[in-house]
Amino acid sequence: MPLLRHRPVILVAFASAALVACTDVPASGGETGPPVRARTDSVDAVNAELERTLWSARTPDDVAEAVWPVLRVVYERRRYEAMWVGDTAKMAAITGALCSAATLGLDPAPYVPRELAGGGAAETPEARARLDLQLSGALALLGRDLAVGRARPGSLQPPWRGDSVARDTTLSALLTAPDPSAALAGLRPRYPEYSALTEALLRYRAIADSGGWSAVTEGPPLRPGARDPRVPGLRARLAAGGDADTSGSATTFDRTLSVSLARFQRRHGLPASGVLDSATAAALNVPARTRVAQLEANLERLRWLPGPAGESYLLSDLRSGRLRAYVGGLLEVTTTIAAAGGAADSAAPLRERSVSAVALGRGRIALSHGDTARLYYGTADSAARLPASARPAHGVRIANAAAVARILLRGVPGWDAERLRATARADTVTTISLPHAVALYEIAPSAYVLDGVVHFRPDRAGADSTLAASLAASRGSTPSGADVVCERRRAAPAAAR
Repeated sequence: MPLLRHRPVILVAFASAALVACTDVPASGGETGPPVRARTDSVDAVNAELERTLWSARTPDDVAEAVWPVLRVVYERRRYEAMWVGDTAKMAAITGALCSAATLGLDPAPYVPRELAGGGAAETPEARARLDLQLSGALALLGRDLAVGRARPGSLQPPWRGDSVARDTTLSALLTAPDPSAALAGLRPRYPEYSALTEALLRYRAIADSGGWSAVTEGPPLRPGARDPRVPGLRARLAAGGDADTSGSATTFDRTLSVSLARFQRRHGLPASGVLDSATAAALNVPARTRVAQLEANLERLRWLPGPAGESYLLSDLRSGRLRAYVGGLLEVTTTIAAAGGAADSAAPLRERSVSAVALGRGRIALSHGDTARLYYGTADSAARLPASARPAHGVRIANAAAVARILLRGVPGWDAERLRATARADTVTTISLPHAVALYEIAPSAYVLDGVVHFRPDRAGADSTLAASLAASRGSTPSGADVVCERRRAAPAAAR
């Protein structure tokens, strides 16, 4: 079962833009195309240039090859009419949609054409047609990246084998949606972890864009009550990251500063001693840009997970201690879990496992894969939460295991709630094989939000830095107009947007 799935069609309101048979798609190479229409006015000239370009065998340099087939179909069905240029309202809508990438967990830079920085006033029909294709290609690429991720997992995870027709139909609907910003928002992952990390990313990007924070001078440990010239720098660093209310010039390491430092230590998985030691100084001196990249990497992994209309699966968050069961993309059960000590710190940031059997008996319910050791287990009672003492020595303990087992056994006739509980309480163990293995996705993010607080953990085996480098490479080196365009849009009166 592949980890990376397509995000199925969810913009049903725009289904009229769905793709037609492959024979309706212009040929991909070797053709000369239809005769170009005579240019009787500027609009016809732009449309004629669009038709000529879209019938070309070559994908334009400024349009991603992954979305080019979608653009060819959409424009062909529109009889090569321009979608954006020449219409002030539509230009504002597409600009707002591309800039909304920031609030959707992505960087607008790869999507906003630099031509928009000059106001998008292309002079010639060729330039206007080129800009229209750039905008359509950017919107389609942004939608695709939201739906399945920007980086392809490759050797890191099983490759994506999603249904390309369903994916392209979704992007076709996105391009023809009356409100592209709303349509984009419908493509982003619906997991609460994604929304929380997106908000954190916006805050850390703002910190990084304003210059980040200054490094703390290393030296002997600093304890409460000490007087040291490093104290003002420490206070300023904690204030920059939101762990202290204010900075100041006092050189006394007071109790308030110690409490702020302990808060920082808890957020970074360090002993909350309130003492500045070498490990704490190293965490304090991680640059803000590095934290931004860490947040981006963890958001990207969430985009690899199934979409809201995917198959039944389990999602286990080892950091938050929650497990959710989805059926047909709908959340049916949320319960708590307790993993063995240190499990989240030693686990991969994201991995796929599968449940192929449920074992019942001796007061317990276990989820397992074939004959291997149990993956998750719980008792036959229906408690929704685990007691504080529930942390197991091995494996993962799950609360309300009966509810999760009922979902897994829906495809097995005869296993209603009453029989399930009675079998779980029996003295012998009964193992029921599932008709189809159910995916179990475990996440142990290195950047996450818990109770509104952003936490960071070390980059295990360079997983974050490797993924961040891949994301940075996919942005390309071409200058973008995103900073100018999106800032100009934010500064404009609401009526002008």
